[in-house]
Amino acid sequence: MERIPEQNFHEISEDRKELRKAIKELDASLAGKKPSLKDKNERMGLSADLDNASDIAKGFKVPDLGNNWGGIKVAVEALKKQKNKAEGELLPVDLEAIYEQFPEFRKIEETESYIQYLKDKRMKETFALKGSKKEGDEKKFSRHLAKTEELIADIKTDLEKFPALDLRAGELVSYKQNLSESGHICMTPSTEKNLEAIGDKMLSGKPVFLHGPTGTGKTTLAEYAAKHFTGKDAEMVYCSPQTKESNTWGRTGVQSDGGVPVTVFIEGPLARALKEGKVIIFDEFTDLPKEQVSFLKAVFSKKVGDTISIQGNGDVVIAQGFQMIFTSNLKSKKNLEKSELPPQMADEFTQNNIEINYTPKGEAYDIMLARLLNRDGTLDMSYYDLNTTLKSLCEAMEEIQKSYVGETDPERAKKLGEVSANNKFHSFEKFVMTQRSVEAILSLWDIEKLKKDKKTFAEFIDDRLLTALNFKEFSEKDRVLAAKIFASRGFLTTAKKEDLGVLDSEGVLKLNTKRAEGVENATKNLQKESGAVKHLDLKDVAMLDPFGKRAEMLKNQAEALLGDENTEKGDDFSRNLKKKMGKLFGKEKKNQASEITAEYEHPDGHKETITLDFETKLQDFISFYQKTNIDLPADFEDTIQDIFSNNEEKITEAIEQNGFDELLIIPGNIPLADLVEKMKMESGYFEYSNFTDGGGFAGAKSQNVDKPRIILVHKTKELTERPELNSTLNTKGQDVKMDEALSLEDYIVFQKKYFEETGKHLDETKYTWLATKSGARLVDSHWRPVGRKLRVIAYDLGRQNDSLGVRPSRCFF
Repeated sequence: MERIPEQNFHEISEDRKELRKAIKELDASLAGKKPSLKDKNERMGLSADLDNASDIAKGFKVPDLGNNWGGIKVAVEALKKQKNKAEGELLPVDLEAIYEQFPEFRKIEETESYIQYLKDKRMKETFALKGSKKEGDEKKFSRHLAKTEELIADIKTDLEKFPALDLRAGELVSYKQNLSESGHICMTPSTEKNLEAIGDKMLSGKPVFLHGPTGTGKTTLAEYAAKHFTGKDAEMVYCSPQTKESNTWGRTGVQSDGGVPVTVFIEGPLARALKEGKVIIFDEFTDLPKEQVSFLKAVFSKKVGDTISIQGNGDVVIAQGFQMIFTSNLKSKKNLEKSELPPQMADEFTQNNIEINYTPKGEAYDIMLARLLNRDGTLDMSYYDLNTTLKSLCEAMEEIQKSYVGETDPERAKKLGEVSANNKFHSFEKFVMTQRSVEAILSLWDIEKLKKDKKTFAEFIDDRLLTALNFKEFSEKDRVLAAKIFASRGFLTTAKKEDLGVLDSEGVLKLNTKRAEGVENATKNLQKESGAVKHLDLKDVAMLDPFGKRAEMLKNQAEALLGDENTEKGDDFSRNLKKKMGKLFGKEKKNQASEITAEYEHPDGHKETITLDFETKLQDFISFYQKTNIDLPADFEDTIQDIFSNNEEKITEAIEQNGFDELLIIPGNIPLADLVEKMKMESGYFEYSNFTDGGGFAGAKSQNVDKPRIILVHKTKELTERPELNSTLNTKGQDVKMDEALSLEDYIVFQKKYFEETGKHLDETKYTWLATKSGARLVDSHWRPVGRKLRVIAYDLGRQNDSLGVRPSRCFF
């Protein structure tokens, strides 16, 4: 019986379909016509390609039950894996295009490739000499290994000299390359760590056991490790209660030799692995019946070069490269159907087991980016989706995975309303999101982008999540909990109650705060934010840092370089630099958290606790400016963090005294004309003649707008809605405290940001004095519902009326 060849038959099948379709279309176009020589040649070429593909396809024969491949079940598994591989692979990276826009990558790639080459060379040489008994080999190899380790360390030091942004860009391209080559494996730090651990265990020659929750990629990683370290594809045994010894070792059969029946031994995967020096993987090992496990004990005690007797096939010498890897979930409350490891097996795996966990959320984000990158390293997506949608998806995945393995955060369960009267909460029984889930979603996104009436990415994700939530394979409890997690993370914004049906009886959709203004407004806002797609180059993508990984890396590099900032050693320059780094990374703060909490007593006597999360606001404003095409300086984030660090106590005091419940973060030196254009809303602006007399926007003069700044304000739509603001009505222009009022620039940003968040406008019934001069007059502004425009006016300093007040503020720079 022939073995199944290693061609990907799924790919061949798809090729045959396409060729048949092309021939059919060509024949239809030639119906009733005399074909030209070109047509005939094209038809012959297509037919030849189809014949060739068909000949290759004949190499695949579904084995009979009980043969060395384990019957139809194994054939189906083999085809399924080929299909997953073919559909999971991405188009190769266009390196020439990347070199053109990112010349530094060539050098980074060469350096990283050399490091990987040395690591692989070290591992392969170790394998090659592992069983050597030749005198002097061990000493020779030890010396060579020490030199290789030293060389790797030196090259890593050279690599660290590249700018962090370049290394980050190179990392993303490498991930894209990994996916295009393997389909599923991306060499992130956690994966690389697991791969090295497998390699180290393989060096001992002992069996390796990979275990972990469902969907962590144990089998895929085992297959990758086998190919990576030995250069050969692994042999596979798909364990089940029906797996027998003959499915693994092989069996005797009858073949025809010139018409004469001859009894032969048909090797199974274990016999082939021993003989050919290959890795054999026992997938879902604990599904193997206990009585079938004992035959493996004979192999455990053997090593490369030893002889082992195979019933029906005689003695076989174990070839160099033979290795056994086992994968499975361990028996637990989650996996009650699994068998426990037999004691003798548990003993074998005590030192050679590796737990494979879910991908950390920061790495999951990087893998998503790599899948979404174009072949040339560019990316077409909105900053909203990159900073919010994808980040929230990673956070939701992590929360679901933790619940699935029984690590639900009790406080989070309370917020979701999942704690019962006896203080218990539901953990996922079967529902889980993994990298496979993301892979499936993003492959469908590629199809969605081709549609004429395609959805925005955020809408598309909502649809995909609804599909999963309505899959009744999962229990209702699982689906309700998943829906609550998604809604609380900002998803299901576009969902209607009927989309969730009975699941929303728990008040799921109310957990999405974006829906407070109604699903229609929320959907419009989401479409606007997600639909603001930008074409980003590789450096733009590398700057994305929603989880603060890049900031943490820079912080660690700085601390390693500068040492303890409190030391008195070093020159003045070093001490000052250390102090600056301390400010940048929060070391001089009394409170390391980015939140400010203050208690404010209202005029009527009631007290309110006000909390502002500075770091969240900062990232929100950076995303806002990216979306509105405001060019921020490279050091904007660091500058604003420095302003916050230097003024934290004053900011807290201002909130306590005035009840400010919102902060604005504004860059400096943005020309007013540019700001006006990019912050335009609805029908734009209406400039009164008394404003244009002073030169309009071009002639307006404000103080301190050349500086980046943090501004405290009240997030209140109308002046009349808060006593503190209402009391300012009827203020004369000459009495406005210019250092405590918003400038025209600040007000325009505030108006736009408020509209983005609420769908409404500030000051539709009253007017606000601004700390901006137009000639000798003082500017004021308000939103006019009639005409849907922002009105800008300028009055004499003696002007006052009961519709004109001030929005108090405090500015820090």
